Amino acid sequence: MKRILLLFCIIAGMAPLLMANTCYLAIKNQAPALESKMVEAVAVSIINRYVTTVEKIPLSGISMKACVYELDVNKAGQETIITLAGAKINSMGDSLQSGERGYRHALLRTIYRSQDDVSLKNRICQNYSTLMAEDCKPIQARVFLYDGEGKELVNGGQVRSGDQFNFMIESDTTAYAYVIGKDAGGSMFKIFPNPEVVPYGNPLSGGQAYSMPSLTSDFAFEFDKNIGLETFYVVVSPTPMKDIDQIFQQMDQASSQELQKLQKILDQRIRTRGFGIKKKKSTITIRPGTQSKFSGNKTGMVDLIRSQGGFTKIITLQHR
Repeated sequence: MKRILLLFCIIAGMAPLLMANTCYLAIKNQAPALESKMVEAVAVSIINRYVTTVEKIPLSGISMKACVYELDVNKAGQETIITLAGAKINSMGDSLQSGERGYRHALLRTIYRSQDDVSLKNRICQNYSTLMAEDCKPIQARVFLYDGEGKELVNGGQVRSGDQFNFMIESDTTAYAYVIGKDAGGSMFKIFPNPEVVPYGNPLSGGQAYSMPSLTSDFAFEFDKNIGLETFYVVVSPTPMKDIDQIFQQMDQASSQELQKLQKILDQRIRTRGFGIKKKKSTITIRPGTQSKFSGNKTGMVDLIRSQGGFTKIITLQHR
């Protein structure tokens, strides 16, 4: 009897620890009521397979400190939109597929876009080669940040107030690009796509070099007087990143308090304003050896980035 009692006490003592390691799935489902169970089944299956083990929230409820993944499901006409937020993930996916296939596709996109684990992304592509065919397309591109003299600004380099710069992106195939700057204070600014910077937007045609602002423009970016760490995020994808587009649309109309929240979400999803657009000081000539091989020019010194399903390149500069 004493052994049974002792065993019961040990199990009872371990229960809070077991509960603490359990993650739960909270679904905010705005899909038709008849589809709620299907959404739940799809979500639990996919999240368990590619993210972490989750369980449905029990009727008795859970602790305020419990590990929770929040799944937000919306329908916009024929489009299914899913957002998943939890430990180390805050991402959105969309799909024009119908029914169960649409929910599965949107959630797979949500997880796939948030991951930098190549082996996990490859597993998703192998397991869903048809459904994720567009997302898993191999892509290769050059991302070139250069100063007012046409020299490359390398990651970890130093810049000074008044220095001017431009971006150049070239992909071997049609791609969607997003270039975002973030200053030491956390303020963010969309460099591309942005009609105030260049007259064109996404998608970018393959084999063509795009400069931001254009080399023929009278303007270039210029670092202001606020010193600190300047960070640039460049996202290149074979498919549109609608979550980034959506956040910037919301930021355009947000209050200052809402803006801070949106910037944090954006920062989480892409992993500045320390600069502005100024009159160009002189004509920029790209230095020999930095041009892309895709357009038939000299083989570039700029690294060619190869990836399956897109990539994010981060460039940081010390603004002194």
